Amino acid sequence: MAHRVRVWDLPTRLFHWLLALCVVGLVVTGKVGGAGMEGHARLGYAVLALVLFRLAWGFIGGHW
Repeated sequence: MAHRVRVWDLPTRLFHWLLALCVVGLVVTGKVGGAGMEGHARLGYAVLALVLFRLAWGFIGGHW
């Protein structure tokens, strides 16, 4: 029977998926320019919040 080993916990997985989505959104809004720059700024703040969360989670976070 196969033994399942988890490498990342759920918050870390969510961080990586959300960061990837934000980066895609940053590229799209950066290419659009103009009115898209407000969304670009908000996505930049979201990336900052994600990175700060990940740093904190690295110290106080999961088992793995």
